[in-house]
Amino acid sequence: MSTIQENLKTILETSSDYAKINMRLISLKLSEKLSNMLSGFFTLIILVVVFTFALIMISIGLAKWIAFALDNEWAGFFIVGGIYILAGIMLVVMKKTLIKEPVLNAIVQSMFAVERKAEDEVEELEDKLVDKLDNDDQKKNPIS
Repeated sequence: MSTIQENLKTILETSSDYAKINMRLISLKLSEKLSNMLSGFFTLIILVVVFTFALIMISIGLAKWIAFALDNEWAGFFIVGGIYILAGIMLVVMKKTLIKEPVLNAIVQSMFAVERKAEDEVEELEDKLVDKLDNDDQKKNPIS
C-alpha cells in the first residue's frame, strides 16, 4: 500500500514539474516569437528609411542626367516620375506574387521553426521525466 502512495506522490511531483516546465516553455516560445517579429519589424523600418534616401538621391541624379541629355530640366523629372508610375502599376498588378506570398511564406516559416524547436525541447523534457520515473521505480523495486 505504501508503494502505491509513494508512486502516486512521485507521479504528482513529476507531473507538477512537467506542468511548470511546459508553462515556462510556452512563455519562452511566445517571447521568442514576439522578439523575432519586433526585430524583423524594426530592421524593416531601418532598411526602408535607408533605401528611401538612396532612392531619392538616385532619382534626383537620374533626373538631372536625363535633363542634361535632353537640355530640358523638367523633362528629366517627368520621365523619372513616369518610370515610378509604371513601376507602381506593375507592383499593384503583381502584388500577390511579388509581395503577399513571399511575406506570408516568411512569416509562416519563422513561426514553424520556433514551434519545431519548442516541440523538440518538450520531447526532451518528457524523455528526462520518463527516465527519472523509471530510475525512481527501479530504486524502489530492484529486480532480484
